[in-house]
Amino acid sequence: MGPAPPPIYSRISILPAMRTSHRLLLRLLHDPSYDFDEVEVAYLDRGAPEDRSTVRGSEIRAIERGHFIVCVRGKETFIPLHRLLEIRYQGRLMWARAERRVVRG
Repeated sequence: MGPAPPPIYSRISILPAMRTSHRLLLRLLHDPSYDFDEVEVAYLDRGAPEDRSTVRGSEIRAIERGHFIVCVRGKETFIPLHRLLEIRYQGRLMWARAERRVVRG
């Protein structure tokens, strides 16, 4: 097993300049320091258990401007990027959707 890939975010830049999910996926795909097969993407999938599905990088066929295409069990599906919930690399959380909660007083 080779050396660990470089961190995507520094501790200082994670809050002020958070990457978008689209940019992060492209970085993980194209940067030779990362193995895209080690990527897991969780997304909102109504009707799935807990309305959530997860795919591995090897199941992602394309990353487009507003969506990505997955192929699971021979079926291609378009997933809009706004449905992304989190991106993990080697089990480590790299990006998570901000929770939008209404606080009622």
